[in-house]
Amino acid sequence: MSIIDSLFAFSHRSGCRLARHFSYPALKRRGGVYLLIVTMALMFLALWIRLAMAPINAGLQYVTFFPAVALAAFIGGFGAGLLATIVGLLFATYIFTPPYYSFSTEVLKTSFWSNMVFFIDGILVSSLLEAMHRYRQQLARELKRTIDVNSDLEENTQHLKSLIDNQFAYVALLDTRGVILEINKAALDQFGYRREDVIHHYFYDLPCWSYDETVQTQLRTAMADALRGKTARYDVAVKKGDDSIMVDFQLSPVRNGEGSIVGLLPMAVDISERIHAEEALKKSRSQLKTFIRQAPITMAMFDRDMNYLETSGPWLHDYGRGYADLRGLNHYDVHPDLPDRWKLVHQQCLAGAMLRNEEDLWVHEDGSEHWSRWAVMPWVDENGTIGGIIVSAENITDRKQNEAHLAEQAQQLQEADQRKDEFLAMLAHELRNPLAPIRNAAQILKRPDLDETRLAWCRNVIDRQVDHLVQLVDDLLDVSRISRGKIELKKEILEVSAIVQRAVETTQPLIEARHHAFMVQLPSEPIYVEGDLVRLCQVVSNLLNNAAKYTDEGGCIDLTVEQAGNDILLRVRDNGRGIAPSALPGLFELFYQVDRTLDRSEGGLGIGLSLVKSLVTMHGGEVWVSSEGRGQGSEFGIRLHRVQPAPAVPIAHAAKPKWAADLLHILVVDDNRDAAQSLSLLLTSEGHEVLLAYDGYSALEVALAERPQIVLLDIGLPGMDGYAVARALRQHPDMNRTQLIALSGYGREVDREQARAAGFNGYLTKPVDFDELHCALTQPSFDH
Repeated sequence: MSIIDSLFAFSHRSGCRLARHFSYPALKRRGGVYLLIVTMALMFLALWIRLAMAPINAGLQYVTFFPAVALAAFIGGFGAGLLATIVGLLFATYIFTPPYYSFSTEVLKTSFWSNMVFFIDGILVSSLLEAMHRYRQQLARELKRTIDVNSDLEENTQHLKSLIDNQFAYVALLDTRGVILEINKAALDQFGYRREDVIHHYFYDLPCWSYDETVQTQLRTAMADALRGKTARYDVAVKKGDDSIMVDFQLSPVRNGEGSIVGLLPMAVDISERIHAEEALKKSRSQLKTFIRQAPITMAMFDRDMNYLETSGPWLHDYGRGYADLRGLNHYDVHPDLPDRWKLVHQQCLAGAMLRNEEDLWVHEDGSEHWSRWAVMPWVDENGTIGGIIVSAENITDRKQNEAHLAEQAQQLQEADQRKDEFLAMLAHELRNPLAPIRNAAQILKRPDLDETRLAWCRNVIDRQVDHLVQLVDDLLDVSRISRGKIELKKEILEVSAIVQRAVETTQPLIEARHHAFMVQLPSEPIYVEGDLVRLCQVVSNLLNNAAKYTDEGGCIDLTVEQAGNDILLRVRDNGRGIAPSALPGLFELFYQVDRTLDRSEGGLGIGLSLVKSLVTMHGGEVWVSSEGRGQGSEFGIRLHRVQPAPAVPIAHAAKPKWAADLLHILVVDDNRDAAQSLSLLLTSEGHEVLLAYDGYSALEVALAERPQIVLLDIGLPGMDGYAVARALRQHPDMNRTQLIALSGYGREVDREQARAAGFNGYLTKPVDFDELHCALTQPSFDH
């Protein structure tokens, strides 16, 4: 038996080695001839080994054939094993059964039982090895399938992990027990977990769930439902550090290709802000309904279908049609006669518009008028969509009727009164300003020891200021004559260039003093108009003066004249302060001024442009103004009718205008240099030491540096006015004993009260009486 076992083991090892080089499927593919050759070779090899082992008559005829059968079956399957078994039977019967080398009946009978046992063993071994081959093939196929599945699973896992990590929501992947297999970065960052601390742990044991037993139980129930194929979704508060947040949580089953549940997929989105917004919106809507219900005006709230949600008492009274409560009723059912235009308003507001009408006139079928003011606006629900509209209305019929009776007269009276007050205040200011330096110059002229230089200076001051007064009076007289129709024009044929030349000569000093760039453009050929030379020059010079005054120093002014058909157009352009659109319509009205500032640095009574319009109209022309707004400059234009030239056109040349007891430490502050310098000369001639400043900022610097005993301070200073200077000085302890005396062209009691509140000791109106000035210097008080 040991020999047989050894041979069997040898055949098995040989078969395995052959199988590594010649697999069973490979042999099968090579066909039956190849298997026949291999099988016969094995059997002849077994025969050779048997013959080498022992003599023929020694028995043991199957000892090498049985391993050969097993090896043939192992290599070639059942067919090869069966063939080897038959060949083995033939060899054993023919060669090893006496009488040897014979297939006689005696031999067959003698070897029958032994051959039968060998045959059965060969069949069994062949069948067993065939079954082993088939099992190996199936195992190989399953192994390959498993490898492929694992490869696909690994790829899908990587895709799933990438997909989960790229979600803004908090996502995890669980197995059917609730163990975390994967979790995305958003969830880890939101709750402060580390990946290694949560992977392979139970999902419901995370601190965000386990902090509350009710929350954890609800999660377990959702997981049980998901394992039965249901998707659970609900809002829940989860723990985040020491706080909690509201999340929209969803738990879904994960199925494989066969539809079996192989895992769970929890997802959550932070909705804390949305919850807070919804709560705030609900509270706001509740407050809105309460407000509408208690509102003292006519107001109602509707949904998108125009059903009443809430109404105020006045609405119920005015539009309730007898209903005790309109809530739940449809507005169009309550008011079937509602005009279509109101329905259109409702639809526009439901689309997002906010509409209002301050004065809406309804004319009823009987001709009666109903005035109302109303507003319609949409309201927004918790989803951010328009949930309906709110309508408010007010019956203003009585008010409109009263306004219609009184508005025109009241407006006229108010405008007249306002213009009267403004004109009187401006006139007083404009008259006092030139009178102040005149009076100062007159006081200086009274001195017996004046030299020729001071006499000349006094004459120039008086001459300039008198010219200014004459111009003011002339303008006032012109307005009066024009308004009463008493002015007469001395018309003649005039060359336009002569008008321009004379107007430029008049305004050139002001233009040069303000360092403007001035350019005149005239047509190459002379053009003519019929008119009054003096008045047309007055018109053009007024426009140039306005441009020069209301353009900051160093600006640009252009005067152009051009022919337009049978007319001539004269334009004055500047890059100055410009005019607001709202001021353009009233610019040519009498006493109208765009800037009514305290400093009044440009002066004027607001009559220059009114004169321009009146004089141009008297010449049959028209005047206009345009500006793109403040800081954008302006353009004034004149249109006059062009005429044919006369044989000779005289040109008048206007002369170019000339421009003009204890000793105290005094500072004189006035933006009118003539007034300041004349007062300084007057005080210096009295022996006082006088300092000068021409604006508020300079005055503040000089006063703090020199510590004067008295400050004579003009109120209407540009930039920083006198009140501001006084308040600033009073804030310094060293200036508490300094006497502040106000000098102003404004003399109303309210102005004196304002000066006292700012810290002034005295108040003098321009032009200052010298005796009053002496008194103020010695005893400054508001009694002067």
